[in-house]
Amino acid sequence: MDSRVPRYYAFLMLRSGVVQRAHSHFYPRTIESLPFPKLTARQVRKLHKLAIEASELSARAAMTVTDIYLECMEKVERLTKAGFLGLRLAEGLEDIDREELAPAEDPQIRLDFKLFVAEDPDLELLARVALLATDNDEFTAQDIENLPLPAAAPARKQLAEKVRDHAADLKKTQDRVLAIMEEIDEIVAEGLSLSSAEHDTIRKRCHEFPLSVTVERPRFAWNPERKRQARRTYRPGERFRT
Repeated sequence: MDSRVPRYYAFLMLRSGVVQRAHSHFYPRTIESLPFPKLTARQVRKLHKLAIEASELSARAAMTVTDIYLECMEKVERLTKAGFLGLRLAEGLEDIDREELAPAEDPQIRLDFKLFVAEDPDLELLARVALLATDNDEFTAQDIENLPLPAAAPARKQLAEKVRDHAADLKKTQDRVLAIMEEIDEIVAEGLSLSSAEHDTIRKRCHEFPLSVTVERPRFAWNPERKRQARRTYRPGERFRT
C-alpha cells in the first residue's frame, strides 16, 4: 500500500541525508515524524481491500511480453530459422540495438517503424520479442536470420495473438493500479484532515519537476530493475573528443 501524501511530506521535510549500507534517505528517528492518518474501521477495511487488489494485479503485471513468449515457445514442437521464413533486416540496416526494438517508454511492442522485411506481420512481431528475450544489446543481420521461430504459420499466429493480448491487458492492469493509488490517496488525505484544496495542491505539486521524477515515480512491479542501454564502442581517444 502506498500514498502520494506521505511521500510528498517525506521528500520535502525529511530528506536529510543518505544512511550508508542501508541506502536510505531517512534516518530511523525521522520515521516518527511522518504523518500518520487517523482512520475509521471502515477506512481501514477499504484500504486493506484496495491493497490486496493492487498486490494481485501487480503480480500479474510483473510478467512481460518476453515472459509470455518464452513460456509459449516451450510448447512449440517444430522450429525453424527466421531467415527460412523470409525475415531479414530492412534495406540500409546492418544491425539494430535493443532500444530500437521496444522503446523504454512504451510498454507495448512497437511496430510503427520498419526494421524488418517480412510478408507476415506476425513474423515481425515474434522476431522483435525473440530478440528482446535475449541478453544482447545489439543484433546483426545474421543474429536475426538465425532466430528460432515456430515453423507452422498457425503456431506463429497463435503465439503473436497471445503476445498482443498480454500487452493490451498489461496497460489495463497498470491503469487500474494507478486508479487504486488515487483511491488510497483520498482515504489517507481524509485521515490526515486535509482539505480538498490542500490535497489538490499536493497532487499538482507532485506532477511538477523535480517531484515528478521522485515522489510521483514509485517503483512498480512492472518496472525494470535497471534501464538497458545499447553498448557503445569508441576508437582510442574518440570518447572524450569535443
